[in-house]
Amino acid sequence: MSISALIFIFLYVMGLIKAFTSKPLWGLFSYFVAFYMHPPSRWWGVELPDFRWSLIAAVITFIALIFNSKLKIDWLDNKESKLLLLFWCYICLQMFWAIDFYLHLRYIELFLKFILLFVLIRNCITNKGELIFFILINAIGCTYFGYLGLINTSGRLEGVGGASIASANLIAQHVAVILILSSYLLLCNLKKLNWLLIPLVIILLEIIMQTESRTVLISLFCIALFSLFYIPRDVKKQFIIYLSLGGILFFSLLGPQIIQRFEQISSNESSVFQPKIDRSALSRIEVIKAQLSMFKERPIIGYGNRGTLLLSPLYLQEEFLTKPTAQNNNASIRASHNLAMSMLVDHGLIGATIYFYLILILFLKINVIKNNCEVNKDDFFYSVMLLATTLSLLLLQIAGQGTNNKVLEVTIWLMALITLISDHIKSYSKVQINDK
Repeated sequence: MSISALIFIFLYVMGLIKAFTSKPLWGLFSYFVAFYMHPPSRWWGVELPDFRWSLIAAVITFIALIFNSKLKIDWLDNKESKLLLLFWCYICLQMFWAIDFYLHLRYIELFLKFILLFVLIRNCITNKGELIFFILINAIGCTYFGYLGLINTSGRLEGVGGASIASANLIAQHVAVILILSSYLLLCNLKKLNWLLIPLVIILLEIIMQTESRTVLISLFCIALFSLFYIPRDVKKQFIIYLSLGGILFFSLLGPQIIQRFEQISSNESSVFQPKIDRSALSRIEVIKAQLSMFKERPIIGYGNRGTLLLSPLYLQEEFLTKPTAQNNNASIRASHNLAMSMLVDHGLIGATIYFYLILILFLKINVIKNNCEVNKDDFFYSVMLLATTLSLLLLQIAGQGTNNKVLEVTIWLMALITLISDHIKSYSKVQINDK
């Protein structure tokens, strides 16, 4: 058996054992080992049994959580978890009119797994140290993508993230979230840990550059500007220094391929008065127009999962459809590249309203820190991390307008972290008020 396979088995099994003997959080460690190393996508994966490694880790972690008498499991104690469950119930109902029953059933199963992850993250992370551990494991996991890209690809970084984040744009969005979380950890004065965080942040930014994702680079720039309105108190000078250094690093890592891709968005064919939009941007505009037509036909209840993909031959001209391949059953089709339109087409106004209302109330939790007194280091830490998680969620919403990230798993991770951190801040503030 190869060394890579042996390392995977060792880390995976060790985490699951420690989930029962130590803390359930170690079960999440095994989950992330399976998520990032993802045996089915690696050459050494053929040496291992054909298991659903991530799902098995999640289920075993859930069992360990139930058997841990020291932890009180939070099921539906917050509004966000109830909205997630409501959305899942609605997509279950959509089975009765979904265009493709099996494609829609696959999404139902996936979202049920998302709800399980939401519960696991909220209950497995119980203190500051475990939250730091969560972020560091993911940052190190992302560097594995960079390693694979370094040894396996010579062009744009793609196909190294496993089935759930195979495209360059989705890899970039996932890594960008971990980049923001890791960057804000630097503001928490973790002393010796900063020597690990700084090189990790540099590597994560370089990985994003390797994906050449214009959408994510624009989103990161927007988040940097927005963050200026929410500079953590007591570390303003440190924040400005890190942001300035990050900006310098950002522009220094911009390679000629990335600049060329930006120039292709609008290039001049004959004169400055006749701009020519690049083929990729033009096709995405045409897809959105087609989606508007699809939505008008069934605005309330939607068509079910992958509605745009299935209906595209009826609404798009042949030139904007992808070439027939074995993967798409030798049919000319076109997938969605916009989160908002995907939700509207797939789930109608009912599903889209539930989903985006959930996103809105999660993002508005950023206001929790306004009334936070920040009287000790732990409370300050949670305030900074609430900023990091809400800004990361905003980044995904911005990036989602250029790439459909409806099934991007890190979105659920952020939902769980935001509710977990904001609940901690609120409960701590209540304690302070009662003490006074």
